[in-house]
Amino acid sequence: MSYTDVVPLLLALEDQGPHRQELNARWESGQLGIYGVGYQAGPSLKDIVVHMHNEVNNTHPTNYNIIATLEGEIDDEVVILGNYRDAWTAGAGDPGSDSAALMEIVRAFGAVVQRGGGLDARFSLLAGMDMRPNWEWLRNRTVAYVDIMGAVMGSQFFAKASPLLASLVRDVTQQQPSVNQSVAGQTVLDSWGRSVVVGDGGDALSFMGDGIPMLTLGFGHDKAIDPAFHWHSAFDTVQWMDRFADPSWEYHVRAAQIWGLMAARHAGDPVLPFNMTEYVTVVRGIVDDVQDVIEGRHDGFFIGLEPLNQAVAQLYHAAIEFDAHVVHLRHPRVIQPRHPKFTALTTSIKNSSSISGPIWKRTQTPT
Repeated sequence: MSYTDVVPLLLALEDQGPHRQELNARWESGQLGIYGVGYQAGPSLKDIVVHMHNEVNNTHPTNYNIIATLEGEIDDEVVILGNYRDAWTAGAGDPGSDSAALMEIVRAFGAVVQRGGGLDARFSLLAGMDMRPNWEWLRNRTVAYVDIMGAVMGSQFFAKASPLLASLVRDVTQQQPSVNQSVAGQTVLDSWGRSVVVGDGGDALSFMGDGIPMLTLGFGHDKAIDPAFHWHSAFDTVQWMDRFADPSWEYHVRAAQIWGLMAARHAGDPVLPFNMTEYVTVVRGIVDDVQDVIEGRHDGFFIGLEPLNQAVAQLYHAAIEFDAHVVHLRHPRVIQPRHPKFTALTTSIKNSSSISGPIWKRTQTPT
């Protein structure tokens, strides 16, 4: 709805219910105070009735899944790079920047294949698709789903991932220079802040629900420093991206490089880049939060968490043993180090001539 339509509805709530200052911080960001809107939660007076007429044009268009595959030697272990095209309108930031990043990764992978290279380990699937029709096949073979959701909507890197993959995110972002060089030589990791939260939405959530490690990343919008991002509106256009969000298209390049390197690590490393100790840290934090809630009650209600604490301690010792075994497996004397094909792939992704700004504009449709 436009502001013109919304303002009368919000004004009808004045002096009705809690004021925004009594609610959480998300109520504080409204910008309609100049129209007298105080942002109260209601409910409104009983004699106020809203009549709404909604016209919907129902159509049945054909939907296409776009899938590319790169076969490795382990065909029952699949790594998926995914994004989906679901723009409400032009969608240059969401999700056009995702599609552009995927196209560039395909081009970088393809450059290696054309030179006779490829992946020496796992089967890779690169997809702009709805995963559900293929779910039974995917759930039995997928070792990781590496997703991008809003590759460039601003300048602030974010990552949502299964705890198993948090250390991989930090490792890869430490290798990539930050577009923002306000501090000379800083990496994406330096400017980002290391916080990897557990995934909470999008396609990746379906994989996580079935116990498949997932990772979602991108450059999100920070309203304090970035140009206004008109999410899900007709203003999310290539012109907006060109003029305001990413005029040099450097953030697009960096997003694709980070995404591609994470995918390459999954597909090409003989040992999957999992870290169990990080998982225990997250579980420990959740249990501690539950303990704080219990201790904060004053109604005599009590739940003993000792069995849960013991289980977490056992998990910790198992994780330490697991990670130590992984380190042992990665020793060159135990398992063959990364294949030259893998080195060629990561070089292709990192190389600025393989993923470069001008190419990106050919993957976006002007509006």
